[in-house]
Amino acid sequence: MGKTPPTTDSRGRPPDLQQPPNARSDVITLATIFLAATCAVPSNLTISALGSVGRPTTLIALVALIWWVLHHVQRTTPTPESRRPLRIALAVFLAAAAASYAIAMLHGLPDKESSPADAGLIRLCAWAGICLLIHDGIRTRQDLITVMRRVVLIGTFTASLGLLQFVTGNSWVDSITIPGMTATADFSNIDVRAGYVRAAGMAAH
Repeated sequence: MGKTPPTTDSRGRPPDLQQPPNARSDVITLATIFLAATCAVPSNLTISALGSVGRPTTLIALVALIWWVLHHVQRTTPTPESRRPLRIALAVFLAAAAASYAIAMLHGLPDKESSPADAGLIRLCAWAGICLLIHDGIRTRQDLITVMRRVVLIGTFTASLGLLQFVTGNSWVDSITIPGMTATADFSNIDVRAGYVRAAGMAAH
């Protein structure tokens, strides 16, 4: 009689969590692209046709959400019965946001307020997507270390830019343009209070 293939690996993980190395590396790559877009693209640049949801970070996070949903729709093994506090906390947060959105829509909002509310809900779904993809896609300590190293590298770039802005008093990012993207507002991330320069890197106050 042939042996029945094991339902778990040496770490006790069921088949749906035993991702091949290339799948894990793809998750790490997307997480790195998201981090780079967050810290290396000025926050006022967006695809004008998409409005406020056209920022690169939002679009990348939406891709992550679609990827996560498709993975769970196509998998053939059930989710293991285990506590996942991050998922529970995220579900509670999204439920509260959805309830607030529904109540606001039931009371009726003018167009100037309903459009930002719609965009905010889309951004929440995008953030949930990148969070869930990283939560489920990074399964080993080495993968986590790889991501953390890249977080440190990208954070070092952002900190270096902030130090340069502080020393020179110049934004250095005002003139950055990306084909296909437009600035949603005048961008100046240099603020001076009481003669003290406050730099913000690529972020906007």
